[in-house]
Parts: sequence; structure tokens; C-alpha cells
Amino acid sequence: MSLIDIAKEVNSAVLDVFGEDPVSSSIILDRVGGPLEIRGVFEAQREVLDLGSDGAEVAGYSPALFVDLDQLVVVPERGDVLTIRGDRYRVRDRNPDGQGGCWLLLHKA
Repeated sequence: MSLIDIAKEVNSAVLDVFGEDPVSSSIILDRVGGPLEIRGVFEAQREVLDLGSDGAEVAGYSPALFVDLDQLVVVPERGDVLTIRGDRYRVRDRNPDGQGGCWLLLHKA
């Protein structure tokens, strides 16, 4: 089994254990043509490290959603709106992990 296959199995297990319950707390991607329900792991405050213009690390916090790109019909893009736990968030950035998973960094819409 390759490292990528193992990573995909781990992503699937993480979503199964920690993912939002689709019945009680659906995650909706608002798109033209209708809303799409997606599965993910939501963190209300995830630590985010960015490099400043001088190369120094800048730490902050942002709501974030982990998704498995292979399980999505449509990949959320910067500017897309998600409804999570009844609150609306806009995707401000995507951080793919290179193994099929992706952190969507969000801000309240």
C-alpha cells in the first residue's frame, strides 16, 4: 500500500470520527444551480501561521473546515459561501495537504 493510499484511508477515518453529522449539522456549499451538502471537520478556531512580508511568521486564528477532495463533487473555491451549524462563512483560502485532504480557511460572511 502506498503512502498516498494510507493518507486517503486516514482522511476517511478522520471524517468518519470527527466529521459533522450530516443529519443534525449539515455543511452547505451555496453554488449557482443549488446548494450542495458536503462533509467535513469544522474547527471554530484553528491556528494559522502565515509568513509576513519580511519573512517572519505571523500566528492567528481562523475558522476552518477539513474536507477530502476526492469525496467532493465540487471543490469550494476562494469566495464561496458555506453554511456550517447555521452560520455563514466565506472561503478565504485553501490549504491542500498533497494527499487528497484540504483545509479551507474561512471567515464569517
